[in-house]
Amino acid sequence: MRFLRPLLQAAKAHTGFTGLVPHPNPRTALTELYESTLTKLNQLPADFPYRTATTALTKQRLELVQAESDVNQLETKIGEGPIEWVIKQAEAENSLVDNMAKWKSWEPLETPAPAGQWEYAFKKP
Repeated sequence: MRFLRPLLQAAKAHTGFTGLVPHPNPRTALTELYESTLTKLNQLPADFPYRTATTALTKQRLELVQAESDVNQLETKIGEGPIEWVIKQAEAENSLVDNMAKWKSWEPLETPAPAGQWEYAFKKP
């Protein structure tokens, strides 16, 4: 038991968020999620903006996870709050890639958008 004491002391007691429990091995979880996401992104067209943006972010985060062994430092470098929240974000992104492939949102609309539908987004102030 004395060999486990340092490991137990190093583990987080809480995340500070209700319902968000500390993860026993966050670096492994993130590595697996990011690698899975990168593999799934290859199903999407190479010039699809979602793929290019998500690939860049996922690679950046994967490099941080691989380079930093201290979880507290990793949290600081990622800058998105507790590492458990980052894991939840990675899980959601991984799931979204599946949906994007299913939805084929890079394809043209089945029916053309009504005239002026997108004008508000590109109005000049």
